[in-house]
Amino acid sequence: LSKYLFYYFQSLTGKNQINSIISATTQKKFNKTTFRSLELDLPSILEQEDIISKLDITNILLNKRKETINKLEDLYQSVFAKMIEDNENIIEKPLGEICDVRDGTHDSPKYVNEGYPLITSKNLTEGKIDKSKANLISKKDFDKINKRSKVDKGDILMPMIGTIGNPVIVNETNPNFAIKNVALIKSTSSSPNTIYIKTVLESNFFKKYTKKFSRGGTQKFLGLGDIRRFNLPLVNIEEQDKFISTIKQIDYLKTNLLKEFNFYLRLLSSRSSAAQGVLATETSASHRSAFAGPLQLRAQGSRVRQLRGAANLPRSTSAGGCAL
Repeated sequence: LSKYLFYYFQSLTGKNQINSIISATTQKKFNKTTFRSLELDLPSILEQEDIISKLDITNILLNKRKETINKLEDLYQSVFAKMIEDNENIIEKPLGEICDVRDGTHDSPKYVNEGYPLITSKNLTEGKIDKSKANLISKKDFDKINKRSKVDKGDILMPMIGTIGNPVIVNETNPNFAIKNVALIKSTSSSPNTIYIKTVLESNFFKKYTKKFSRGGTQKFLGLGDIRRFNLPLVNIEEQDKFISTIKQIDYLKTNLLKEFNFYLRLLSSRSSAAQGVLATETSASHRSAFAGPLQLRAQGSRVRQLRGAANLPRSTSAGGCAL
């Protein structure tokens, strides 16, 4: 069944098979001959239909969670816009006057096998610092960078190159990483609440500013001076507290929805009984009952079929054309 193949190539096994036949580096692609030579386990038609049925349900739930998360993002923006629109009590001050705004190193230290993570824009995702894929640097370079750009708990990190914005609040008590090409925003005695600052930097208000002042071609960047000159709209403490309370409620809902979204995403891409067992422990009893039964693609005896003839393919297919 073609839909079975669609889901199969979204699984980790399927993606690994595709990656194994991809050639070139700039425009990744694979050809029809090598694609047809791939071998995969094909269960019976009845089992394929059963797997497709379960994954269709998962896909529907995944899209619903995505839709709800997008609506929460819109609510996020509307709450902020409502607070600052026609508010006579708002004053604006440059971010650099109410916070200590720095950036990380612009040098390219030598990477090592063991050392300290060097956090760049690509390591700041979904409101978190992902050190799992960060390059490592020596203690000498780590100390050198941290002489001017030491990160402390409560600081805000924000990408300055590529995807500008997407600020992250540092929650680690003693951060053990250095930063490169990332804005470092530290609170001072005159700074508003850190959550308030982060929310402003996530708003469409700031996005308009970055669109106006960012430079570069394909790789956009926002200079440190531009970040310091950004006029932060300030409301009184009562309004800030009310706003932050609302934002925390939205964040709570968003965090739970993201957990469900990521669960369904992993469920959709998992195909082994072992992986399915791990996922089952992360869900509620209702989830487990709704998706009871293995989603593994079981081989019938020792039968292994080739993909040849399973689908009509063009002579050359791009790596992005298979909805991976």
